[in-house]
Amino acid sequence: MSLQASQHEMEMVAQLKARLENNDQVGPSWLKLGDDAALVDLMFLRFLRARDLNLNKAEEMLTKYLKWREENEIDSLHAWTPPAPLSRKNYPYEITGVDKEGCPVLVVAFGQWDIRRVCELGVKSEYIRYVDQLFANVTQAMAASSAERSNIISQFIIVFVPDDLAAFRQMSCRQAVDAVLETVRRFEANHPETLKRAFVIDTPKVFQVIFSGIRPFINSKTLGKVLIAGGSREWLPVLHDLVEPHNLPARLGGSYVSKCEIFNKTRLRTSPASTLQRVPSGDSAAFICRTIPAGNSISIEYHVSSPRTQLSWTFKTERWDIGFSILYDATQVVVPFSRLGSDDQLQSGSVLCQHSGIYVLVFDNTFSRWRSKVVQYRVVLRSEDEDNKDDKEVEVGFENDDAGDTSSEENVQVMEDNKWTNEKVAERRKSLLQTLVF
Repeated sequence: MSLQASQHEMEMVAQLKARLENNDQVGPSWLKLGDDAALVDLMFLRFLRARDLNLNKAEEMLTKYLKWREENEIDSLHAWTPPAPLSRKNYPYEITGVDKEGCPVLVVAFGQWDIRRVCELGVKSEYIRYVDQLFANVTQAMAASSAERSNIISQFIIVFVPDDLAAFRQMSCRQAVDAVLETVRRFEANHPETLKRAFVIDTPKVFQVIFSGIRPFINSKTLGKVLIAGGSREWLPVLHDLVEPHNLPARLGGSYVSKCEIFNKTRLRTSPASTLQRVPSGDSAAFICRTIPAGNSISIEYHVSSPRTQLSWTFKTERWDIGFSILYDATQVVVPFSRLGSDDQLQSGSVLCQHSGIYVLVFDNTFSRWRSKVVQYRVVLRSEDEDNKDDKEVEVGFENDDAGDTSSEENVQVMEDNKWTNEKVAERRKSLLQTLVF
């Protein structure tokens, strides 16, 4: 069907409105959708097209939709504020512009959407409402584009950016899988004929396994609009044929400056042999390299002999993100846990150690079910004591990965009581997350 509404289609819209006014199940409830005529016409047109302009079938489908809107309080979605765990920072998306025909372009960093965590925190229903709000925003953008062009815009383009893929750990959680399938079902039932094209870019092989479980819940017409592409970037010319570069962020080969910083980064894919060349440190040999298996972490202990010592760190991952935190004396948090996109941006920072003792740097990959992470890091201890101006660059601690020992024996001290095991690091991280969230 043509993107633009024909005269015949608009006549059918008028007939469907008249039918619903006399429908005992809904009456004129559709009038509550608002005063925006373009938005109301857009909704009727979508359901007519979904049922091949069959008035009876369109009326039945639309009746169910209106009841769903009322039961789920969709009219108040724009004023709804999601709970803190469901912030745009944690579950980022943005409408970056429109395509060449006026259809909104939605970009979703789905790799960072950790739906399993949503279920663990008990906010699964709020997550589903968050997705409902996302599509309500898209519908509003289509209405705005319609008003601007004095013609009905009834479709949008969506681009999924699964760079991180740590969120795919959720597929081992039944509740997380149910949440994904529920959002797919709701989209199919309540947003018919809105999808123009869907792109899932730079996907690893594991994504095909995951998508095979979702495919049966998507109708064939929708599936025909989905392009799933690996790392060869064959999606780029197809997307640019539809959308001008100024309406796409740098991550998609455009010039639009996104409010979501992750979309402003160009994806870097390099082989392990070239990784050290990307570290702007002057001397790559100063960096220590560690491999952190999926579901594991490494904890590196530094002994600070005198107060007011500055501990500085710099690190980078070969691909994907990594969790990072610093603890003191096993109980005190110096740098809270956070997941950092260190694959295309060097991460660095420093803290002033107020007390002498043991400081532990934790590189955490326990959230990843599928991906090992390769980390290159460099740590400097600098004392403010005027009598000691030498920098110390040492690695002390024990490793829980299989990368092998690359440091000298005198710099490595294994904790006899093994207090920084994977299990205890994960337990501590979970406790910290609960403190931060609740």
